[in-house]
Amino acid sequence: MIAGHWNGERWIDSGSTASEPAKPPPPKRLHELKIKDDFIHPVISGEKKAEVRKNDRDYQAGDYLLLTSGEGTRCLVLVTHVLHDYDFKELPEGFCVLSIERIFCR
Repeated sequence: MIAGHWNGERWIDSGSTASEPAKPPPPKRLHELKIKDDFIHPVISGEKKAEVRKNDRDYQAGDYLLLTSGEGTRCLVLVTHVLHDYDFKELPEGFCVLSIERIFCR
Protein backbone atom coordinates (compact mmCIF):
# COMPACT_ATOMS: atom_id res chain seq x y z
CA MET A 1 0.00 0.00 0.00
CA ILE A 2 1.18 3.53 -0.77
CA ALA A 3 1.80 5.68 2.31
CA GLY A 4 0.76 9.30 2.13
CA HIS A 5 -2.29 11.34 1.28
CA TRP A 6 -3.96 13.33 -1.51
CA ASN A 7 -4.08 17.01 -0.51
CA GLY A 8 -6.62 17.97 -3.19
CA GLU A 9 -3.96 18.98 -5.71
CA ARG A 10 -1.20 16.40 -5.47
CA TRP A 11 -0.05 13.23 -3.70
CA ILE A 12 2.02 13.92 -0.56
CA ASP A 13 4.27 10.97 0.25
CA SER A 14 4.73 10.18 3.96
CA GLY A 15 7.70 12.10 5.25
CA SER A 16 7.82 14.48 2.30
CA THR A 17 6.87 18.13 2.16
CA ALA A 18 4.62 19.80 -0.37
CA SER A 19 7.70 21.34 -2.04
CA GLU A 20 9.13 17.92 -2.96
CA PRO A 21 8.06 16.16 -6.18
CA ALA A 22 4.80 14.22 -5.90
CA LYS A 23 5.15 10.41 -5.63
CA PRO A 24 3.34 8.61 -7.20
CA PRO A 25 2.16 10.98 -9.93
CA PRO A 26 -1.27 12.54 -9.43
CA PRO A 27 -4.18 10.33 -10.46
CA LYS A 28 -5.46 10.44 -14.00
CA ARG A 29 -8.94 11.06 -12.66
CA LEU A 30 -10.84 10.92 -9.41
CA HIS A 31 -14.36 9.46 -9.60
CA GLU A 32 -16.65 10.14 -6.63
CA LEU A 33 -19.12 7.25 -6.33
CA LYS A 34 -21.73 6.01 -3.90
CA ILE A 35 -21.50 2.46 -2.53
CA LYS A 36 -24.00 0.48 -0.43
CA ASP A 37 -23.18 0.18 3.26
CA ASP A 38 -22.96 -3.63 2.99
CA PHE A 39 -20.26 -3.36 0.30
CA ILE A 40 -18.02 -0.73 1.93
CA HIS A 41 -17.03 -2.97 4.88
CA PRO A 42 -15.25 -5.57 2.69
CA VAL A 43 -13.40 -2.69 0.99
CA ILE A 44 -12.29 -1.44 4.42
CA SER A 45 -11.05 -4.90 5.46
CA GLY A 46 -9.26 -5.40 2.14
CA GLU A 47 -11.37 -8.46 1.33
CA LYS A 48 -13.13 -6.78 -1.64
CA LYS A 49 -10.69 -6.47 -4.54
CA ALA A 50 -13.10 -5.71 -7.39
CA GLU A 51 -16.02 -3.43 -8.14
CA VAL A 52 -18.62 -4.04 -10.87
CA ARG A 53 -19.86 -0.79 -12.36
CA LYS A 54 -21.70 0.56 -15.36
CA ASN A 55 -18.90 1.85 -17.58
CA ASP A 56 -20.39 5.30 -18.12
CA ARG A 57 -17.17 7.10 -17.09
CA ASP A 58 -14.57 5.40 -19.29
CA TYR A 59 -12.72 3.98 -16.26
CA GLN A 60 -9.00 3.36 -16.75
CA ALA A 61 -6.22 1.73 -14.76
CA GLY A 62 -4.59 4.47 -12.69
CA ASP A 63 -7.88 6.23 -11.92
CA TYR A 64 -8.94 6.66 -8.30
CA LEU A 65 -12.41 6.03 -6.89
CA LEU A 66 -13.65 7.84 -3.81
CA LEU A 67 -16.35 5.47 -2.56
CA THR A 68 -18.85 6.93 -0.08
CA SER A 69 -21.40 4.84 1.80
CA GLY A 70 -24.78 6.01 3.05
CA GLU A 71 -23.42 5.98 6.60
CA GLY A 72 -20.67 8.42 5.60
CA THR A 73 -17.71 6.05 5.42
CA ARG A 74 -15.32 7.00 2.63
CA CYS A 75 -12.64 4.90 0.94
CA LEU A 76 -10.11 5.96 -1.66
CA VAL A 77 -9.14 3.09 -3.96
CA LEU A 78 -6.82 2.81 -6.95
CA VAL A 79 -8.11 1.12 -10.12
CA THR A 80 -5.38 -1.36 -11.07
CA HIS A 81 -7.17 -3.08 -13.99
CA VAL A 82 -10.39 -2.73 -16.01
CA LEU A 83 -12.15 -5.78 -17.49
CA HIS A 84 -14.58 -4.63 -20.20
CA ASP A 85 -17.78 -6.31 -21.37
CA TYR A 86 -16.26 -6.93 -24.82
CA ASP A 87 -13.39 -8.87 -23.18
CA PHE A 88 -15.67 -10.93 -20.91
CA LYS A 89 -18.93 -11.86 -22.62
CA GLU A 90 -20.62 -12.85 -19.33
CA LEU A 91 -20.68 -9.19 -18.24
CA PRO A 92 -23.84 -7.30 -19.14
CA GLU A 93 -23.35 -4.88 -22.02
CA GLY A 94 -22.00 -1.52 -20.86
CA PHE A 95 -20.56 -2.85 -17.57
CA CYS A 96 -16.99 -3.43 -16.40
CA VAL A 97 -15.11 -5.02 -13.50
CA LEU A 98 -12.64 -2.69 -11.79
CA SER A 99 -9.79 -4.34 -9.89
CA ILE A 100 -9.13 -2.11 -6.89
CA GLU A 101 -6.44 -1.54 -4.27
CA ARG A 102 -7.47 0.21 -1.06
CA ILE A 103 -5.47 3.37 -0.29
CA PHE A 104 -7.30 4.58 2.83
CA CYS A 105 -10.70 4.54 4.51
CA ARG A 106 -12.24 6.73 7.18
